[in-house]
Amino acid sequence: MEKALSTTCQICSRPLSDPKSIKNGKGDVCAKKFSGILGTIGTSVEEINTLAKIDDPVVNRWVHLVARAIKARQVRDAARFLAAARHAGGLSRS
Repeated sequence: MEKALSTTCQICSRPLSDPKSIKNGKGDVCAKKFSGILGTIGTSVEEINTLAKIDDPVVNRWVHLVARAIKARQVRDAARFLAAARHAGGLSRS
């Protein structure tokens, strides 16, 4: 079961008003600002949004930690938390 779309940015928690941003779960500013770190840890806004839609408290907690680490530019932590979120959500990569 998927959760309803959030109207706040998953990275900075600011309100989103643009329908495209709401669908993506990220505002344009955060998506552009953090695209480099997303590429470094091997993910995308779309993958994080997919993980965030999974209705599981364990996955949600890991996704929250990924967003916090990205915001703090903590690449190693973001990568570890992403791996845990993928594993918990059944999206593990080899």
